[in-house]
Amino acid sequence: MNLLVEHLRAAADLDRQPPEFVGAEATSSTGHERLNAFNEGFSDAPQMLGSFSFTWGQAATAELIRLVVTAATIVTAADVIALGVIAAVHAHGYRVPEDFRVTGFDDVGVSFLAQPPLTTIRQSVDQMTGAIVDIVIAHFSDAETSARVTKKFRPRLIVRESSPPP
Repeated sequence: MNLLVEHLRAAADLDRQPPEFVGAEATSSTGHERLNAFNEGFSDAPQMLGSFSFTWGQAATAELIRLVVTAATIVTAADVIALGVIAAVHAHGYRVPEDFRVTGFDDVGVSFLAQPPLTTIRQSVDQMTGAIVDIVIAHFSDAETSARVTKKFRPRLIVRESSPPP
Protein backbone atom coordinates (compact mmCIF):
# COMPACT_ATOMS: atom_id res chain seq x y z
CA MET A 1 0.00 0.00 0.00
CA ASN A 2 2.95 2.32 0.62
CA LEU A 3 3.89 1.94 -3.06
CA LEU A 4 0.40 3.09 -4.09
CA VAL A 5 0.51 6.04 -1.70
CA GLU A 6 3.88 7.15 -3.14
CA HIS A 7 2.62 6.71 -6.71
CA LEU A 8 -0.53 8.73 -6.06
CA ARG A 9 1.30 11.55 -4.30
CA ALA A 10 3.53 11.85 -7.40
CA ALA A 11 0.98 11.14 -10.15
CA ALA A 12 -2.42 12.39 -9.02
CA ASP A 13 -3.86 15.83 -8.45
CA LEU A 14 -5.13 14.94 -4.98
CA ASP A 15 -6.86 18.30 -4.61
CA ARG A 16 -8.98 17.64 -7.70
CA GLN A 17 -9.22 13.86 -7.19
CA PRO A 18 -8.97 13.37 -3.41
CA PRO A 19 -8.19 9.89 -2.09
CA GLU A 20 -10.98 7.55 -0.99
CA PHE A 21 -10.47 4.02 0.33
CA VAL A 22 -12.82 1.24 -0.70
CA GLY A 23 -11.83 -1.91 1.12
CA ALA A 24 -12.97 -4.82 3.17
CA GLU A 25 -13.78 -4.88 6.85
CA ALA A 26 -10.58 -5.23 8.86
CA THR A 27 -11.57 -8.71 10.07
CA SER A 28 -8.80 -10.39 8.08
CA SER A 29 -5.08 -9.64 8.35
CA THR A 30 -5.13 -8.56 4.70
CA GLY A 31 -8.00 -6.14 5.21
CA HIS A 32 -6.47 -4.81 8.44
CA GLU A 33 -2.96 -4.27 7.02
CA ARG A 34 -4.13 -2.57 3.83
CA LEU A 35 -6.50 -0.26 5.70
CA ASN A 36 -3.81 0.70 8.23
CA ALA A 37 -1.26 1.41 5.52
CA PHE A 38 -3.77 3.57 3.63
CA ASN A 39 -4.52 5.48 6.85
CA GLU A 40 -0.82 6.11 7.40
CA GLY A 41 -0.54 7.63 3.93
CA PHE A 42 -3.86 9.49 3.85
CA SER A 43 -4.91 9.94 7.46
CA ASP A 44 -7.94 12.17 6.82
CA ALA A 45 -9.28 10.40 3.73
CA PRO A 46 -12.74 8.83 3.78
CA GLN A 47 -13.09 5.05 3.94
CA MET A 48 -15.81 2.68 2.87
CA LEU A 49 -15.52 -0.85 4.20
CA GLY A 50 -17.43 -3.85 2.92
CA SER A 51 -16.18 -7.12 1.43
CA PHE A 52 -13.56 -8.37 -0.99
CA SER A 53 -16.00 -8.50 -3.91
CA PHE A 54 -16.86 -7.01 -7.29
CA THR A 55 -20.39 -6.16 -6.10
CA TRP A 56 -19.01 -4.27 -3.10
CA GLY A 57 -16.86 -2.16 -5.44
CA GLN A 58 -19.94 -1.36 -7.49
CA ALA A 59 -22.08 -0.55 -4.45
CA ALA A 60 -19.43 1.65 -2.82
CA THR A 61 -18.94 3.62 -6.03
CA ALA A 62 -22.69 4.07 -6.52
CA GLU A 63 -22.85 5.43 -2.96
CA LEU A 64 -19.97 7.85 -3.58
CA ILE A 65 -21.67 9.15 -6.70
CA ARG A 66 -24.99 9.39 -4.84
CA LEU A 67 -23.13 11.60 -2.32
CA VAL A 68 -22.16 13.82 -5.29
CA VAL A 69 -18.54 12.75 -5.48
CA THR A 70 -17.71 13.38 -9.14
CA ALA A 71 -13.91 13.06 -9.00
CA ALA A 72 -11.70 11.00 -6.71
CA THR A 73 -8.70 8.74 -6.45
CA ILE A 74 -10.22 5.46 -5.34
CA VAL A 75 -7.70 3.17 -3.66
CA THR A 76 -9.08 -0.32 -3.21
CA ALA A 77 -7.92 -3.19 -1.03
CA ALA A 78 -8.11 -5.71 -3.88
CA ASP A 79 -8.34 -5.88 -7.64
CA VAL A 80 -11.74 -7.55 -7.49
CA ILE A 81 -13.09 -4.48 -5.66
CA ALA A 82 -11.35 -2.17 -8.15
CA LEU A 83 -12.94 -3.98 -11.10
CA GLY A 84 -16.37 -3.32 -9.55
CA VAL A 85 -15.42 0.33 -9.02
CA ILE A 86 -14.40 0.75 -12.67
CA ALA A 87 -17.61 -0.90 -13.86
CA ALA A 88 -19.73 1.41 -11.69
CA VAL A 89 -17.79 4.54 -12.72
CA HIS A 90 -18.54 3.73 -16.37
CA ALA A 91 -22.16 2.78 -15.64
CA HIS A 92 -22.72 6.22 -14.09
CA GLY A 93 -21.25 8.03 -17.11
CA TYR A 94 -17.86 8.95 -15.63
CA ARG A 95 -14.38 8.14 -16.95
CA VAL A 96 -11.26 6.47 -15.57
CA PRO A 97 -8.74 8.10 -15.02
CA GLU A 98 -10.08 11.50 -16.13
CA ASP A 99 -12.74 11.67 -13.39
CA PHE A 100 -11.82 8.79 -11.09
CA ARG A 101 -8.38 7.27 -10.74
CA VAL A 102 -8.63 3.67 -9.55
CA THR A 103 -6.00 1.40 -8.05
CA GLY A 104 -6.15 -2.22 -6.99
CA PHE A 105 -4.06 -4.69 -5.07
CA ASP A 106 -2.96 -8.24 -6.02
CA ASP A 107 -2.60 -8.02 -9.83
CA VAL A 108 -5.10 -10.81 -10.43
CA GLY A 109 -4.99 -12.36 -13.88
CA VAL A 110 -7.68 -10.15 -15.41
CA SER A 111 -6.51 -6.78 -14.07
CA PHE A 112 -4.80 -5.86 -17.32
CA LEU A 113 -8.08 -6.57 -19.16
CA ALA A 114 -10.03 -3.90 -17.28
CA GLN A 115 -10.97 -0.82 -19.31
CA PRO A 116 -8.72 0.96 -18.74
CA PRO A 117 -6.12 -1.55 -17.49
CA LEU A 118 -5.77 -1.43 -13.70
CA THR A 119 -2.86 0.08 -11.77
CA THR A 120 -2.17 -2.39 -8.99
CA ILE A 121 0.31 -3.98 -6.63
CA ARG A 122 1.77 -7.31 -7.72
CA GLN A 123 2.77 -9.81 -5.11
CA SER A 124 5.05 -12.67 -6.04
CA VAL A 125 2.66 -15.60 -5.94
CA ASP A 126 5.45 -17.99 -7.02
CA GLN A 127 7.70 -16.93 -4.14
CA MET A 128 4.83 -17.01 -1.67
CA THR A 129 3.74 -20.47 -2.81
CA GLY A 130 7.32 -21.73 -2.50
CA ALA A 131 7.55 -20.33 1.02
CA ILE A 132 4.32 -22.07 2.02
CA VAL A 133 5.70 -25.37 0.75
CA ASP A 134 8.91 -24.78 2.72
CA ILE A 135 6.94 -24.03 5.89
CA VAL A 136 4.81 -27.16 5.50
CA ILE A 137 7.90 -29.30 4.93
CA ALA A 138 9.62 -27.70 7.93
CA HIS A 139 6.54 -28.33 10.04
CA PHE A 140 6.66 -32.05 9.36
CA SER A 141 10.40 -32.28 9.87
CA ASP A 142 10.81 -29.89 12.82
CA ALA A 143 7.68 -28.28 14.29
CA GLU A 144 9.73 -25.93 16.48
CA THR A 145 11.50 -24.44 13.45
CA SER A 146 8.32 -24.06 11.39
CA ALA A 147 6.66 -22.06 14.16
CA ARG A 148 9.42 -19.43 13.85
CA VAL A 149 9.43 -19.13 10.06
CA THR A 150 8.35 -15.75 8.76
CA LYS A 151 8.83 -14.49 5.25
CA LYS A 152 8.42 -11.08 3.72
CA PHE A 153 8.16 -10.46 0.01
CA ARG A 154 8.76 -7.24 -1.89
CA PRO A 155 5.69 -6.27 -3.90
CA ARG A 156 5.85 -4.28 -7.14
CA LEU A 157 3.80 -1.35 -8.32
CA ILE A 158 2.33 -2.05 -11.76
CA VAL A 159 1.30 1.27 -13.30
CA ARG A 160 -1.38 1.01 -15.94
CA GLU A 161 -3.88 3.43 -17.46
CA SER A 162 -6.35 3.55 -14.52
CA SER A 163 -3.81 5.73 -12.68
CA PRO A 164 -1.17 6.86 -15.15
CA PRO A 165 2.10 8.57 -14.25
CA PRO A 166 2.29 12.37 -14.33
